[in-house]
Amino acid sequence: MRRALLLAALVCGALAPAAHAGTPFTIGEGQDPHLVVDPNGMAHVVWNDDQFVHYCQAPRGATACTNQRDLPLELEYGGDSSYLVAEGSLLHIVLPHYVNGDTYVWTSTDNGATWGSKTKLYDFGGGTDSTEPLLGPKSGELTMAAWNTSATVWGAALDGGESAETAHATLAGGEGFDAMIAPTEDGGLVAVTNDLTNASFFRMTPGTDPSDQASWSGPSVIGAGKDTRLAGGPGGVYLLSTVPEPSGGAHQEVRKWTGSGFGAPFVIGESGYINDIHVAPSGAVAAIYRRNDTPNRLRMAFSTNGGSSFGLFTIAIDDVVMDSMDVALASDNQGWATYEGGAGSSGSKVQIRLVDTQVVQEEAVSDNPPSIQRVTSDVGGAQLLLDLPGNCIPANGKFQAQLKVRRFPRRGTFVNVKKVDFLIGRKRVKRDKKAPFVQTITVPSPVAGKTYTLRTKAFIKRKGKRKLQRKALKAKITICAS
Repeated sequence: MRRALLLAALVCGALAPAAHAGTPFTIGEGQDPHLVVDPNGMAHVVWNDDQFVHYCQAPRGATACTNQRDLPLELEYGGDSSYLVAEGSLLHIVLPHYVNGDTYVWTSTDNGATWGSKTKLYDFGGGTDSTEPLLGPKSGELTMAAWNTSATVWGAALDGGESAETAHATLAGGEGFDAMIAPTEDGGLVAVTNDLTNASFFRMTPGTDPSDQASWSGPSVIGAGKDTRLAGGPGGVYLLSTVPEPSGGAHQEVRKWTGSGFGAPFVIGESGYINDIHVAPSGAVAAIYRRNDTPNRLRMAFSTNGGSSFGLFTIAIDDVVMDSMDVALASDNQGWATYEGGAGSSGSKVQIRLVDTQVVQEEAVSDNPPSIQRVTSDVGGAQLLLDLPGNCIPANGKFQAQLKVRRFPRRGTFVNVKKVDFLIGRKRVKRDKKAPFVQTITVPSPVAGKTYTLRTKAFIKRKGKRKLQRKALKAKITICAS
């Protein structure tokens, strides 16, 4: 069935504009890039490090970022993820901050040419992992969502008039992962979370306050899915999920909001990681994800018919992690994608590339997931999972390793993993300071047929402990004999 659906997608996709990517370029170093694209096709991008929120613009066709601004964070514990929201030439950079327990905003009234100072917007910052905010549903208000340790939603007036408010709604149970929100056609909101097995949705009654617990109903189970991403726009609300398979692989699914729930899934028959979804002003839907090839491929599923069919296209081929990816399109369905690329001198390289959906460049794909070996270890309320190739390693010694975290809600003292070291034998070959802790590893001077030991050291934050705990996992890898 998956093969039939995939072939149908490719046939239908041939009727729609296909996707092509320009040459990527680095706009800076840091983490968690986020972008919006204006009607002229200009990308407005933000990312951050421990000292600054960085902003720049990329006009369509550009090969370098312009008008870069470095906005001081002036926060003791550095920055969490920052986001852009746009109202014409009025731009807002929003930063919910978990440690300080506040939400901050910077505003530009001239399309990013100049920026005001950091302003406290709300006396609540949500959990450690925030997601994209949205304008509304009330005029002059932003609504935000965050998760870990609780899935929460709150709204704040953009004029700072609620800077002392702390009210927020906790989505029932509170343990949901990847909490995200989108506006519905009736003036309400829908939120989606997952428990690493199934995805569920919650509804906010139109005309109510998103910060009020009584405004929300749910959860209602959608179906199997994790790594859930939600987006809304003129074409409706769409959900992108990663759905594990009994074979050990996974595929991507897209579902559309019906007004009372999410419809049947459109199955994208590929294993995908680190995903994002966007609804363009035209109503077109763009879902992107990384496919673990050699080198990696950034894939795009693109629909111009309301999600009835999707064409599948490669928009990047590169040996980088592609973490924290984000995509946005203008009204003509051309736009930009951004992500964390390779390691820089002080953080990840933040890269951006043009996505041109007018150029036809379709290709055949395979829906056979790679073989995986997994090593696990429990740690105080969570489980660490080390995923490696299940088969032998190519002669060049390159392979991909990922350390994942499976949390046990309401148990233990585990907070999060701060960084991970990857070692071959006793030699450290990579250090990763940002989840999802995926690295391409190269065995030094690989020898055909030889077996090596990969070790990881995870540095773990625990409740009530100032010193990071170390947890080691190890596995065997073998270079292919021929």
